[in-house]
Amino acid sequence: SVGGAGFYVPWSVAARPEGVLYVLSRGLEAKDGKPIDITRIGHWTMDQEFIGDFARNEMTWPVSIALDSDGNLYCSEEYENIIAIYNEDGERTGQWGETGAAEGQLDGPSGLAFDREDNLLVVDARNSRVQKFTRDGEFLSAFGTAGSDAGQFDEPWGISVDAGGSVYVADWGNSRVQKFSPAGDHLLTFGGPD
Repeated sequence: SVGGAGFYVPWSVAARPEGVLYVLSRGLEAKDGKPIDITRIGHWTMDQEFIGDFARNEMTWPVSIALDSDGNLYCSEEYENIIAIYNEDGERTGQWGETGAAEGQLDGPSGLAFDREDNLLVVDARNSRVQKFTRDGEFLSAFGTAGSDAGQFDEPWGISVDAGGSVYVADWGNSRVQKFSPAGDHLLTFGGPD
């Protein structure tokens, strides 16, 4: 389904503690033989009651969503290399990001996760690194370089932070997941090419 309470290529989810689920849909719908963008973020109660959707066609290729401690929703956009910010009602309250490879710049931002200090970790896929920003987009630090050794990445994609602050990165091009300390030191590697 593509309208109202449906999905079209659901790509990422985020849940609020009080029981609201956000779903990022990104995809195309053929209508009268023409493709129409229907990117959007929908939200529901955990009892499957549709609340509404927002950000319809505001972005070209949104990838991931994550919630900060105040309930603001952050969305990465890999085409325009930005992070868009929405309040809990779905109103766009800001955005940040600049295209490039220097510290603080982005090229293909994908996975998002907040750490215990409420800083945003952004998987910078085409720059083969993870960058840490304040919620306002101020660059704090980065780890990772291109390659296949421990701590290196080949088009990383997803990210998660556990209760202890350790960071897990899906290293798509190297067919593995890597675990890092909160400071970005490599700890473990899971998997690898078959």
